[in-house]
Amino acid sequence: MKWPALVEHSQYGDHMTEIPRDPTNHDVVLIPVEQVQLGFSLLIDEGQGPQVFHVDNVRFRSLQGADGSYVGTYLMTAERGEDADPWKVEYAAGTQVSRIM
Repeated sequence: MKWPALVEHSQYGDHMTEIPRDPTNHDVVLIPVEQVQLGFSLLIDEGQGPQVFHVDNVRFRSLQGADGSYVGTYLMTAERGEDADPWKVEYAAGTQVSRIM
């Protein structure tokens, strides 16, 4: 799948880069969140348009739901600079995420 260049400027600071202007240079593939590793670049859209998320940390967590069952999740962090809080996203195990190749 090719991803078109939709974002002009990132609201997440210098660490979150804009999507490349030439969509033929970068393939976007869906992978299970369990395969995400440090250094991967993901395409994340949390309602403000797609943003590039550079994975600086990945952590598995087990959370208890309201019904008492446990759900495995993956918490990923991207650093945004000295004075900014890191950008965090969390997905349930089995979720497909978009990796920029």
